[in-house]
Amino acid sequence: MSVAAKQCREYLEATFPGIRISRRSCRDTVGGSISQHSAYEAGEYDSNALDIMGVEGGNWAENVALIHRVVGDLNQWRDRWSIRLILWQVPDHFGHAHIDFWPTLIYPHKWCGGPTDPTWKLSNGATVYDRIPEPENGRFDWSIMPRQQWEQMIDALFEGRPDMFRGDPDYWKTLDPNSPEWADFFAAMVKAISLTNE
Repeated sequence: MSVAAKQCREYLEATFPGIRISRRSCRDTVGGSISQHSAYEAGEYDSNALDIMGVEGGNWAENVALIHRVVGDLNQWRDRWSIRLILWQVPDHFGHAHIDFWPTLIYPHKWCGGPTDPTWKLSNGATVYDRIPEPENGRFDWSIMPRQQWEQMIDALFEGRPDMFRGDPDYWKTLDPNSPEWADFFAAMVKAISLTNE
């Protein structure tokens, strides 16, 4: 897995409740190159790629519109998310968007958490050796997100998981997203999202 893919998935699941995201697949690409979906550590939930597929029960038009919104959202912060590639509305990517990240797995093929230590490449061509690499451009800084965007995320969670979130969502909207209290709240959001998607 990569930290970049994990933090981006958690953000998308919080911002777009019910979104379907595919993460891992132990295979090469159709063309025979390394699939970033096979770039995952044993026992981890994420790889180094996300496939965004709309919501369960959504019709084609609704899901295409949602994927457009997701891609537009991520393109605003492409460098900050350490996004390497977005494939959307190109051959083999009309029904879903593929997103993968820097660093990118370059060895071995179909790593899939196997015993061989993986090699990752950065955008400048340098290599790193780590089973779970950090995002090339550092972890996403929540304070750069427009306040309206993470306020919508909070509202969605309070509405979608009343069993886990009670009280006044406006209180959380006033906090600095880099504060320790926000970090605890965000951890609870991630847990709620994970339970929702099981």
